[in-house]
Amino acid sequence: MASSLSLLTLSTTATSSTVTVVSTTSPSTNGPEPSSSSQSLCKSSAPTAFSTTSDTEAAPITPEVPASSPSPRKGSAFWLSYAAVCICTFVSALDITSIPTSLPSIIKSLSGTAASSWVGSSYTLASAAMIPFTGNLANIFGRRPIMLGSIMLFALGSALAAGAQSMEWLIVARTVQGMGGGGMTGMSSIIVADLVPLAERGAYDGFKTMMWACASGGGALSEWASWRWLFYINLPASAFAFFFTFVFLQVRTPEGDMQSKLALVDWVGNFLLIAGAILSNISLTWAGVRYAWSDVHVLAPLMTALALMFAFVIYEKYFPTVPTMPWDVVTNRTALLSLIATFLNGITSISIIYFLPLFFQAVFLASPLQSAIYSIPSAVLISPFSFLNGIVVLKAKRYLPGSYAGCVLLVIGFGVVSILGAGSSLAIRVASQVIVAAGTGILISSLPFALMAPIPVERLGSALAFQAFLRTLSQTWGITISAAILQNTVKRKFPARFIKTLPTGSDFAFAALSRIASLPEPLQQEVKVAFGQGISSIYRVMIGVAGLGFLCVVFMKEVPMRNEVDGTFALKMSEERPDVEKAQVGAEQKAEKVEVEHVEMV
Repeated sequence: MASSLSLLTLSTTATSSTVTVVSTTSPSTNGPEPSSSSQSLCKSSAPTAFSTTSDTEAAPITPEVPASSPSPRKGSAFWLSYAAVCICTFVSALDITSIPTSLPSIIKSLSGTAASSWVGSSYTLASAAMIPFTGNLANIFGRRPIMLGSIMLFALGSALAAGAQSMEWLIVARTVQGMGGGGMTGMSSIIVADLVPLAERGAYDGFKTMMWACASGGGALSEWASWRWLFYINLPASAFAFFFTFVFLQVRTPEGDMQSKLALVDWVGNFLLIAGAILSNISLTWAGVRYAWSDVHVLAPLMTALALMFAFVIYEKYFPTVPTMPWDVVTNRTALLSLIATFLNGITSISIIYFLPLFFQAVFLASPLQSAIYSIPSAVLISPFSFLNGIVVLKAKRYLPGSYAGCVLLVIGFGVVSILGAGSSLAIRVASQVIVAAGTGILISSLPFALMAPIPVERLGSALAFQAFLRTLSQTWGITISAAILQNTVKRKFPARFIKTLPTGSDFAFAALSRIASLPEPLQQEVKVAFGQGISSIYRVMIGVAGLGFLCVVFMKEVPMRNEVDGTFALKMSEERPDVEKAQVGAEQKAEKVEVEHVEMV
């Protein structure tokens, strides 16, 4: 009779309730899956304890197993795998951070201004399109082969870009390069999530973002050598990343034959998502530049894109066996708001990284090297602030304070940046960038925790890939929207006699960059003022975008962070197994002792 005794514990609230069945003799080290509406059943032949919890954000850690259970010891296998991830992050960051300062040199060399904005947006769009697809593939084929394939695609695109003889050639090459870069970016976040528990991840994610700071000086190569070296340098870097990943990233791969794995790929969902992303970017690229916002050429692709995105969401709920987007991110308020805030932060962050160097080149007549130096606070400090905030999250186990601080700093920072002009002092130029960099970096490391905390560990890979997709897609939108704002402003502000000298059908702003220094006064001053007003218009819009991000954070909840990871993709040569098994055995023995004492008392 004693062996069949169980303890029934009920805990309810007015919102909802989740029923969890947990064994008292063999408790799960992972605890129940946090979900707002699902039932988690951990079956056992031993006596069970029933408990109902009702947090709309997440179920708490199972009481029988403390949340502070010893985490695995991190040995050489872990650190070498983590180093491989950081190297891949550095390689993929090289182009995003280097191209903006080199764009005038590229335009001058290839004599192409009509499609110059696509040099940046083609990379980010292809990158965004590939991130959820590679995340889906990684859940089926494993992390390592997808990372290696992404590195090879990136290297191929870099080789094609280095030899580009026209703007069209370069844009196609950048698209191939972006496909590889997107896969590397998405896989880096997923692999770190596989190896490090959420409660410990702040410092590791923060250090990974430091690779962006290390990669931010690449644009200076266009001053010291040809802009083609921006792409040539990727070849040995990619080779090194491939070698390091192939040799040291030894993580588990799901079993199964190729045919069964291909059948699991979410082909339809990825098609809907990629097609929607491409059409939305085409619409925004044309809006206000080639066609009016009300023109059918703008509205038709935009409406089609929205319809495809809606169809994607519905399809993901009902059909795929391995969905690209876990449904938890839609039904959980905090997770959903974190995705929206991530999208908004992507728009604001790329606007400062991509367009501030152009401001210095146009208004201060700076060379690519000088503009890179002037932009150091915004280009380099984002990563250190992200790293420091990761340490804070690691120690405090809370992500909302940093999210609030990041949004407030962004609103203030963009307010200051929007008033920069030719007469702005060095102190104002530096201080404004530091404020924006602080807000951006803090949000980059805070928002992923708001997504991951409510999501079950086995679905974190897909959730992180979808978040990375939204961040990259938003950067595409950020480049496109900012370019449209700049183009429309300078089109109105440039003197008519100067516009007549620009190539027909060109992007006026980018076409003007290489000509401003040679203009006579007072025409030069008029053009510089007009360009500065165009950049200011961008950052005034970004104040509102950052404000929307703050509203998202207001309605988030602080969800406890877990200490477990998904073992499906753990290290093969795990040096941590003895410690893990010891912790599990200790927890089981403690639970058995508690049960025996309880039965004796009864």
